[in-house]
Amino acid sequence: EEMGIGPVFAIPRLLAAHGLKIDDIDIWELNEAFASQVLY
Repeated sequence: EEMGIGPVFAIPRLLAAHGLKIDDIDIWELNEAFASQVLY
């Protein structure tokens, strides 16, 4: 149920810690061993 949702919480905290927004990153790559990710 919770497997694979770590980035949902980790990414906003990481960006905030460095004073960045999602739009500041041009390309995202998420590597989850047991989940597929869809990027738009």
